[in-house]
Amino acid sequence: MKYFKQSCSDEHKQLKQMMYQKQRFEETKQRIKYIHSHLHCGSVYGAGINEVDNLFIDMSKEEYSIMPHANDETIAWCIWHMARCEDLTMNLLVKKGNQVLNDEWLKRMNVTIRDTANAMNDDEILQFSHEVGSVELLAYRDAVGMSTKGIIENLEYEDLKRLIDLEDVRRIYTEGGVIDHPDSIWLLEYWGSKDVANLFLMPATRHLMLNLNDIARMKQSVQKKTW
Repeated sequence: MKYFKQSCSDEHKQLKQMMYQKQRFEETKQRIKYIHSHLHCGSVYGAGINEVDNLFIDMSKEEYSIMPHANDETIAWCIWHMARCEDLTMNLLVKKGNQVLNDEWLKRMNVTIRDTANAMNDDEILQFSHEVGSVELLAYRDAVGMSTKGIIENLEYEDLKRLIDLEDVRRIYTEGGVIDHPDSIWLLEYWGSKDVANLFLMPATRHLMLNLNDIARMKQSVQKKTW
C-alpha cells in the first residue's frame, strides 16, 4: 500500500537528477523543501492539515504500540526511528550544531533511550511503544521537522558537496545516537561516507517516505484487525 501520492516520489527522482547543478540550486532548494513539507505535519510549515496529519489523527494510544505481523515493528517505533535519524543527521552532520533531543524531551516522551532503535528486539520494541507518550513523540518529530526546515532555508550551494566531518560522526556515537551493536553502529560508516546532498536525499526525505508508508500499512492492519 502506498499512502502518499506519487508526486513525492516523482519529485524525489527529479531532485536526484538536479541536486549538483549549480544553475538550478534555487529550484533544488525549493524541491527539497516541497518534499520535506509533505512528509511532516502541516503545522511544521505553517500549513493546514495534510496527509501526515490524517495518518495520525484518528489513532488511539494502543494502536501505536501494536506489532501487526512478525516482520513488523510498531507505529511508535517507526516515528521514533525516522525522527532520530533526521535529528542526528540534519543537526549534527549538516548543521554541525546540537540535536533537538535533550533531557527535557526525553522526560516529556517518557523515553530513556537516545539511539535510533535499530538494534531493538521485538520485546524491547513493544516495551518502548507502550511506554512512550504518543502525543509527545509526534511533538518531538514536529520539532525535528521545524529544525530541518530552518536548515533547508539557510542552505547554500557549496554545502551540498561538503563531505561529512568525522568529528561530527563521532558526536553521534558519544551522544548516544547509535550504540555498540552491529545493527546500530553501521550507521556511522554509512552516514559518514555521504555528502550533505545525500543526507537530504535519504534521512530528510526518502527515509521519511519509506517509514510513513510502513506506518500507513501497519495502521490499516491494526484498524482492520488483520494481524
